[in-house]
Amino acid sequence: MNAQQVTDAVIDRLKERLRVAAEPVVEGLAKNVANLINKPVGRVGGKVIRSNPGEPPRRETGKYAKSWRSRVTVNGDNIRGLAYSPVKYGAYLQTGTARMAARPHVDEVVRRARPVISGQIANNL
Repeated sequence: MNAQQVTDAVIDRLKERLRVAAEPVVEGLAKNVANLINKPVGRVGGKVIRSNPGEPPRRETGKYAKSWRSRVTVNGDNIRGLAYSPVKYGAYLQTGTARMAARPHVDEVVRRARPVISGQIANNL
């Protein structure tokens, strides 16, 4: 092995270690979103009481809360962590529509996590 091959091998190993270290952190973000939206809807008599505008959405069926996933990928020099839900109406809840005010929930989790993410990943190395 020449010097460049050794350098490339070391860099590849570091990227893999960072990917592995980031996985539980990103998984934690997905779980935090799921927990935030897991408050059940209220019921008074026959009336269902859902979340108010500006509040995180409440759980009615549990499908959205259970759908949250996480993934960490390496593409070249970029390591990307993604907490996501494949449920299509999640974006409507987060940002609102012309007929429904936003029920922001992802932004709150990201806001809380941003100051500690780097430290959590470093602790996992």
